[in-house]
Amino acid sequence: MDFGNKKTFLAFPPITNTYLILSLSCSILVTSKILKSEFFNIHYRLIVYYHQVYRFISPTIFFGKLGFKSCMMLYMFIRFSKTLEASHFEFRQADYLYSLIITNVLTALFKLHARSKKNLSASLVGFSIFMWGRKNSQKLLHLVGLIHLKGKYVTFLFFGISFFFKQRTLKLEIMGAACAAIFDFLTERCPRINGGQDLIRTPKVFRLFFKTSKI
Repeated sequence: MDFGNKKTFLAFPPITNTYLILSLSCSILVTSKILKSEFFNIHYRLIVYYHQVYRFISPTIFFGKLGFKSCMMLYMFIRFSKTLEASHFEFRQADYLYSLIITNVLTALFKLHARSKKNLSASLVGFSIFMWGRKNSQKLLHLVGLIHLKGKYVTFLFFGISFFFKQRTLKLEIMGAACAAIFDFLTERCPRINGGQDLIRTPKVFRLFFKTSKI
């Protein structure tokens, strides 16, 4: 399985690289007890009544204190995100960033009435894995040299592992995959049906920032 440029492990595209730095920094700050983990929880009352608008972003960049589970989740997102940004979204970083924001918004809406108000980062893992599987449906993924799996089945394998180990993040991962399916349908499938018009278009401000355009 080719995860992009093999010359250096740290040759990440800009969005993936920025996300990696932010996520690791947040985990280090919480592990060092400089910040509390509650800082990264989604909390609508604090957003509305106390204007803590940063909570729209902070829940998506924190995977938890430094540990095996959080590092593995971050690793999964970074590896698949790197491939997506370097291949399918090559020269389209604006579109990729917008897709992550849409996923964050949809997941936040799904969680509006949920009891748990913890961080939403696991949804981006589900998003990246599902999107990679959709764009590489026939590509073989080699696991430990023993299992050879087509890309379109990777998402189900990931969910199965989370279910087997009773991960609390499973619902968020499924939400992220659902958001990816919605985004892919509106931006890739619908244009083929309605004459090439996107139902979700990346705002111009994103394109100006990255100086890229979608053809």
